[in-house]
Amino acid sequence: MIQYIKGILTEKNSDTVTVETQGMGYEIWVPPGGKIHSAAEGEPVVIYVEMIIKDEEVKLYGFHSAKDKELFKRLISVSGVGAKMAMGIFSAMAPDEITRAIIFDDPAMLCRAKGLGKKTAQKIILELKDKVGQADEISAASGKSGGDVAGAGEKGQAVAALVELGYSRMEAVQMLDFETEGELSTEEYIKRALRNI
Repeated sequence: MIQYIKGILTEKNSDTVTVETQGMGYEIWVPPGGKIHSAAEGEPVVIYVEMIIKDEEVKLYGFHSAKDKELFKRLISVSGVGAKMAMGIFSAMAPDEITRAIIFDDPAMLCRAKGLGKKTAQKIILELKDKVGQADEISAASGKSGGDVAGAGEKGQAVAALVELGYSRMEAVQMLDFETEGELSTEEYIKRALRNI
């Protein structure tokens, strides 16, 4: 199985790139506008690829990192989500946003992807919530403590209150992403969050 392809980027299109290595040019499907597209033609690249064979057609799907590739594999493991739809999700949002949407149960975020309905988004969340990582890992990546995101203490109560006001859990967490010297009251957290909108 091919893990990655290292070579020279020779051509870029809206949703594919061509990488030449050892005299062969590989056409690789990539998320439009992603990090791979930031490389210029003629530059060396390393693209992590997943090969999918369907109806006797072989396609390579490429990603900036092994972590992104693994997320893609998780998405297509969900019944009803094919490679095309998974790439559409990657095209609509960054990999970290996809992971946050799944962990924080935010189907509306996933529905930003063209052609992805709420029912399928909810199915993705249901099947992958325990597989794509833990809330504390996402928190560490964004500079917050695990307790803040998990919902402990006054800030956790503020998150719950904002959700009751109609915000998604992920939106509420993002609204409360500010530094304080010690814990505030729930009411003060909510006031500051609303000022941050």
